Amino acid sequence: MNATKLFQYVALLAIALVAGCASSQSTSNESYSNILVLAIADDYGSRAQYERSVASGLRRLGVAATPYHEAVSGSGDISRERARALIDEKGFDAVLVTQVRHSDSKVDVQQDSAAVKVTRKNDRPVDFFRYDYEELDEPGEMNLLAEASLDTDLHRATDGESVWTYTWSSKSAENVGILIDDASDSLVRRMNRENVVGN
Repeated sequence: MNATKLFQYVALLAIALVAGCASSQSTSNESYSNILVLAIADDYGSRAQYERSVASGLRRLGVAATPYHEAVSGSGDISRERARALIDEKGFDAVLVTQVRHSDSKVDVQQDSAAVKVTRKNDRPVDFFRYDYEELDEPGEMNLLAEASLDTDLHRATDGESVWTYTWSSKSAENVGILIDDASDSLVRRMNRENVVGN
């Protein structure tokens, strides 16, 4: 293997490790253009942010995409009956369902040494004790590290059959918002690359 090929291989491996891991599988060669985007998670805010982010990415590709929480006006729980009613009412040709398989977050605290505040007492030229020293006990730096694994299934609206699956696992991110953006961007890119969506 020559040096150029080795460099390319190492670069691709590094990108894969930084971006997280992902895999997909398709049982159909159909392409979908009007998608209901649904996320299943304990936290409504994270679920809504993920649905909006995926739908926005799909719209940039020219695909009609609607977040579930917007379709139901932000109310209520997720149910198969409500999704079926939305499919009939809005004419969706597919439903994209993402659920959290695993999530974890840790807080990492780095303790810093105490800072010192120096204040001059007076303006006399000779004074051995002309400064007051006050030690400030400030907290160290706190970092949140979030990780997640997501499973996504694309279901054909006509019969509910799963036609495409996608599994994504992250590396540590600084916050949940970054994790959601990374996951949704990765999903939309993969759907586009594999011609799962089209206008």
